[in-house]
Amino acid sequence: MTVTNVTRAVAIAIVGSSTVRGLQAPLGAELARHGFESDIRVGGFGGWALELLQDRAPVFEHDPDMTIVMLDASIVLDRLPDTWTARDVAVALDDVATTLERSVRSHAARRLTVVSTVPLPAAVLSMAIDLVSKAQIGAAWRRFNARLLDLAVADHSIVVLDADAVLTESGPLSDPRMASYAGVALGNEFMGACARQIGHLTRSRLGRASKALALDLDGTLWEGVLSEDGIEGVNLKHGLTGEAYSTFRRTLRQLASQGVMLAILSKNDEALVRRALIEHPDSDMSEGDFVAIRADWNPKPGNLVAMAADLGIGVESFVFVDDSESERGAMHSALPTLPIVAVDANEPALHVVSLLRDGWFTTSTITAEDTARTTRYRTELQRKTLRDAAQDVESYLTDLDTRVVVFEPQGVEIARIAQITQRTNQFNLTTLRMDERSVRTWIDDPHRAVVAVECADRFGDHGIVGALFVERSEKTTFVRNFALSCRVLARGVETALLAHVAQSEFQLGRTELIGWYAATPKNSATARLYPDHGFRPSGGDHRGLHGLGADSEEFVLAPADAPSVPPYVDIKER
Repeated sequence: MTVTNVTRAVAIAIVGSSTVRGLQAPLGAELARHGFESDIRVGGFGGWALELLQDRAPVFEHDPDMTIVMLDASIVLDRLPDTWTARDVAVALDDVATTLERSVRSHAARRLTVVSTVPLPAAVLSMAIDLVSKAQIGAAWRRFNARLLDLAVADHSIVVLDADAVLTESGPLSDPRMASYAGVALGNEFMGACARQIGHLTRSRLGRASKALALDLDGTLWEGVLSEDGIEGVNLKHGLTGEAYSTFRRTLRQLASQGVMLAILSKNDEALVRRALIEHPDSDMSEGDFVAIRADWNPKPGNLVAMAADLGIGVESFVFVDDSESERGAMHSALPTLPIVAVDANEPALHVVSLLRDGWFTTSTITAEDTARTTRYRTELQRKTLRDAAQDVESYLTDLDTRVVVFEPQGVEIARIAQITQRTNQFNLTTLRMDERSVRTWIDDPHRAVVAVECADRFGDHGIVGALFVERSEKTTFVRNFALSCRVLARGVETALLAHVAQSEFQLGRTELIGWYAATPKNSATARLYPDHGFRPSGGDHRGLHGLGADSEEFVLAPADAPSVPPYVDIKER
């Protein structure tokens, strides 16, 4: 079961079919780039098969969060006779695939398992001199890799790195001399590119995946300077450079279709920008494609912070894209941890490569909430207008007409619950990060439960916005974690859910409710949640029994102190 707390170093084990120590240093560097300490250990030479089946192997002594399995062609070639045919290669590939399927699935039941596909060496094809055999080998090898990729489709505790895709950017798989003399079948460039992808995978699993793009316009989204050239003077698609800008915008739309929010952050006149999106004859994006537009002559860092506040998300959720070195420098100086993508107005053909080189938006799955994100956050701006116009907070919350439904998640809903634990940072009391399998296992445990919550109001449906994970003993209910989307904070949803759970548990005969707060750099807003809802510091200490560190705070709620559902929130069970 994959359950990870972000408060300690990320523990990783690397095993492989040859020397894989070359991944250790670049992976450590990538994790450090994302702000994570790491404890990376490497298995024995070629020991992957036994190590995956023996969880007590030395490489797993630090109880890793993730195992990385780096494979090369030797796992197939070592099974071939001295002279071989295309049929022999196909049989060996089938045998290896069956072994991998069994061992990887078994290992993934304990922790996240990342496996690389196996590139087909050109030398293998060259040793078959007839074209039919070459085709047969190529087809069999691709079926083998497809079987590996299918593992990740069926089990989200397995991630498969497509080595062929990595090689299109990293260069040679290896140096033949290093492979022959030192057993290094996977070279430094290839390992570095894999480390980059694994770094972003780790970032996503630990709740750091980005969800929004803040885009410059002139030299980024189109060719030309709108304020100088006018609407007709900017080029959106004509000529070689115009086609490159058009390709970049198409890439943005593809990202947006999967839940990445697009926003404009430009030194421009806002009215002119909005007119350009509507009136330019080649415009293929409208105002509706952007969750927000900030176009004025104020400093961009301040505008980005204000935009994030209006949307109710952390500024760290953005990736900033700009062709101006001075604008990028100003943004980095003001927000040093913000991901920044440099593009060159003179080389728009590289815009897509620059944006996608890093997997800032990598996520385990895409849910219905993701694809509706832009619409929902645009609606959030309407809520802000209502809030600003209200005479007081109570009037605003009453007019908002918040409706909450609590339920036990099932089927596709489980993916969304796992995603909430992985992505939510501001309202996440113990940062318990879980994948789909661990959520499902939690639900199936008769002594545990997941209480999920949907939310809607007068402006629309928020979808599934949070979950509360409980563990039960005979007289006590433990709130192991409580995570809630930041877009519904300060509306009484958290109070309504806590009140509902407390009242339900006390009616079942429990005499106390215990919860914890584990501080992180991002969840300080929840430090007072339990004290503000009737909980008192606990006289006992149940932290170790429930996987909490000594730095977490424990609180207890008695039935007489249980909170009530706010009058402006309507709550019911599904």
